[in-house]
Amino acid sequence: MLSGISALPVLLVLGLGIQAVRREQAMARLTLREDAAVLATGAVGAIRAALTQIPVPSRADVEAFQARPAGAAADPSLRLAREQDGALARFVSGTWTHPPESTLPGARPSQRLDRNALPAALVSSWQDAVAVQGDRAAAPEARVRAWSTALEAGAGSPAEGVLRLHTARALMESGQTGPAANLFRSIALASSEWPTETGLPLRFLALRGWLQVASIDPAARPGPNEPGPLDWLGHWAWVRRSLPTHLLEEWRPDQASALDAWKNLAAHHDRIRSVFASLGTTPPEVDVLWMQDPEPGLLSRHPAADGTWWVFRDLDCLRRSANRALQSVRMPPYLTASVAIGDRSLLAVPDDPAVVGSATDNSPDQLQVRIHLSHPDRFAESVAARSRRIALLAGAAVLLTGMASIAILMAYRRQQQLAELQTDFVASVTHELRAPLAAVRLIAEELTDLPESERTRRSEYHGLILREARRLGRLIENVLRHARLERNSQTLERSPVDLRDVLKATSESLQPAATERDVCLRLQLPDAPVNARVDPQALQQVLGNLVDNALKHAPPHSDIECSLEARLEPRPMAAISVTDHGPGIPSGDHRRIFEPFFRRGTELRRETSGIGLGLTIARRLVSAHDGTLEVRSEPGRGARFTVTLPLS
Repeated sequence: MLSGISALPVLLVLGLGIQAVRREQAMARLTLREDAAVLATGAVGAIRAALTQIPVPSRADVEAFQARPAGAAADPSLRLAREQDGALARFVSGTWTHPPESTLPGARPSQRLDRNALPAALVSSWQDAVAVQGDRAAAPEARVRAWSTALEAGAGSPAEGVLRLHTARALMESGQTGPAANLFRSIALASSEWPTETGLPLRFLALRGWLQVASIDPAARPGPNEPGPLDWLGHWAWVRRSLPTHLLEEWRPDQASALDAWKNLAAHHDRIRSVFASLGTTPPEVDVLWMQDPEPGLLSRHPAADGTWWVFRDLDCLRRSANRALQSVRMPPYLTASVAIGDRSLLAVPDDPAVVGSATDNSPDQLQVRIHLSHPDRFAESVAARSRRIALLAGAAVLLTGMASIAILMAYRRQQQLAELQTDFVASVTHELRAPLAAVRLIAEELTDLPESERTRRSEYHGLILREARRLGRLIENVLRHARLERNSQTLERSPVDLRDVLKATSESLQPAATERDVCLRLQLPDAPVNARVDPQALQQVLGNLVDNALKHAPPHSDIECSLEARLEPRPMAAISVTDHGPGIPSGDHRRIFEPFFRRGTELRRETSGIGLGLTIARRLVSAHDGTLEVRSEPGRGARFTVTLPLS
């Protein structure tokens, strides 16, 4: 009955383990969908941030570049395109502000100079200068003087810019490159727009002349940190959106790379205009806008401190950004994500596997991420691995529960045995105490009635009382010693002792009991002292219990040998043996005889008297001395108990 009850927890844990394995397999799909929904939500946030959270320049950067050239590479839109994977950007502040569309800068009627509207004296000096310029025999210095005179006459008039240009050219032809470069530079950087006779931009012609002077005289070139004529020309051409190529044939090859940079920048802004042209002159009100023409892509708005940047990114750029964002969302190897914005697929999954989870943000473009079960075999393998782990844990729980149940059962049975032994102990102690007390009382009554003349019988009765008192003393000492050992409160008072003296004292104290039982107690002691550090009283109790046990089993007219031997190998030890020639002990009881309260026989007929504590106390006291107590016995051949103690 008790074994069946102890098996119930094992069966319960086993059933729970089997149910957990089945539940894990049943819940795997539901857990997969829940995890996929969480992954999709995280992926939407990561992709949205990757597509729209772009650091943009400021309005001050745009105006600084437009006001002062610093090389084509310093353009804010081009720099953003390099940093943000090919993005095209346009700055907005209230209305679209961008270099306007324009045609080739040719002759413009509004910028033509009408010579007939000039004062007669200025026209006369101009004609004289033209005549000197056309005279091949005239010296270069004469041409410089003629144009300088015309410039003085036209100062402050609409013709001042043209006369400055002619004067600078005359200085360059005469070899005065320094003054010529300064004059060309003043025309190019002048804030006013002077008209020309042909309508061509005077600033562009001055920049062309400045480049020619710098090509002739390196000393006329600007410093390393100062924008040169090519930078100003490129910036002017970028603002005008094209270059008059028929005026560039005199540029040298070493200036081609800088010119190409400005051409590339112009092409970059041409693409910006082509992308943003369909939006008109007013920015849209949405934050994200899909564009189809002139090319498909995503247009997003990015507020800045002093304006707004609109950034366009094509499909390839978006796919690369989305892939990088998905890598930050750790997905199991059996899941794959597809991304769509609105009705447009951004990242597709081959073969379109089953969708196990999805998420969509609340933006107008509706960024959607779907999680697909791309590798069902891997998913099944992971579920099987989790089931195996659960089964392993369940098996371990069953094993531990079984071991615990067995331990509890053994402890319960052990407790029952101890309860039975304690019951026997109480009965035995009562019996053992009652017998000597009854004998003492009976002898005392006999002594009371015995006349004074019976001295021999009186002496005999006195001896009997002394014997029973000693018996009571040993019994009570064993009980008290056992109680102290159970409380771990027994302390040994060790001192160097000759073990021969302990054996002699024990033999003398038990000699009357041996004589009464008609048993011969023999001592075999060495001639040399055998010294050990022991507690004499404790050791004497050990030997007394062993000899008393031998007396209980020794038949009449037999011998009990007590021997002492010193051994040096493998380490110095003393061996004390007590041997009797009684009925012996079966091998199955060799271990049990040292248990508390154990006595051989049945409850109705015990083979030995006593309370079953003598050998238990003996072994515990020997262990406290760092020694051992062993028994060798066979049925019908007596028993030998051997105590080994370390020598000092």
